[in-house]
Amino acid sequence: NELRHIEALNVSGDSMEPLFSYDDIVFVNKNKTNIQRGGVFVIKTESGLFIKRVWQRVDGAIELISENSVYPVQVLRADAVEVVGRVVGKFGGVD
Repeated sequence: NELRHIEALNVSGDSMEPLFSYDDIVFVNKNKTNIQRGGVFVIKTESGLFIKRVWQRVDGAIELISENSVYPVQVLRADAVEVVGRVVGKFGGVD
C-alpha cells in the first residue's frame, strides 16, 4: 500500500514560493528518495529539514535550489544530505 509511505508536512518560510507558500501542507513519499532525475524533495541536513528542488551534479555534489530567486543555490556534499522523500502533492491554505 503506497499510502503508508506518505507523510504530511507544513511549509514554513518563503523559499519555495510561488510553488509552495507558508502554511501549505505538502505530501512526501518517503519511499521515493532517488534524486537522479531531479525534482522537489524534502532534504535533511545538519541545519534541519528543507523542501527544495534537488539536482545531483556530475561531480556528485547536491544542489539545493529554491523557487524564490531571492535565495541562492546551495551546494552540499552528498554525504551531508539525507533525502527524506519526494514531494508528491500539496494542500494549499485557505485565505
